[in-house]
Amino acid sequence: NRILFRGQANAAWPLSTTLERRTPEKYDVLKYLIEAAYPLNEIESVSGKRWDVPSTPELRTLVKTSQDPMRVFLPCYPYLVYLRQYGFPSPLLDWTASPYVAAYFACCERPASEEVAVFAYVEAPSGGKALEAGKPMISLQGPYTTTDARHFAQKACYTVATEWSRERERHYFCSHEHVFDASNDDQDLLVKIVIPSHYRLDILRELGDYNINHFTLFQTPEALVQTMAVRYFDLREE
Repeated sequence: NRILFRGQANAAWPLSTTLERRTPEKYDVLKYLIEAAYPLNEIESVSGKRWDVPSTPELRTLVKTSQDPMRVFLPCYPYLVYLRQYGFPSPLLDWTASPYVAAYFACCERPASEEVAVFAYVEAPSGGKALEAGKPMISLQGPYTTTDARHFAQKACYTVATEWSRERERHYFCSHEHVFDASNDDQDLLVKIVIPSHYRLDILRELGDYNINHFTLFQTPEALVQTMAVRYFDLREE
């Protein structure tokens, strides 16, 4: 019954993954995993990290033997989280356990509209969840994984939305909105909190008092410079 939060800089934007925003192509789990594994050598060489990613034949066997209509299985989850954190198109929709972190992400960029939004999501308010094969469903992927430090700084969790194909016996990634449109109060409960964007600087100033900023959430030199730019140009007191 944990509550997860997500901030978006435009209240009119749908809840969509970076994979949805990059391509209209419909991916099943195996196809996405194979494509995500293509840049593995380059990523390991530059990052200095090593990921336990099976070969393509091993992925085929693993996915085929581990999937069922009521459960989507994502091998290489730590690697997939790393890719998502660094901008690779991903079926993972990122959330945070902190409403303050979500508020920061809603307000950190210059307003894209007159209103920003913070979403609150509860997977199973009543403690249980009913699933139906062939219907779109959301699966929560938890925070416990060994991956990049920013995952923990952001108190991140992720969800994936999938739809089981009876004909092809595999899960295809789909829109979270399809699930929320058909949901009820007993599961996949979503609350949208709309905030006028003219409160942006007040919110950033208050979050800064709690040391929530781009540097503490991303921990890179670029993030430090961005934090300083906001502090000395946007939040400076006259």
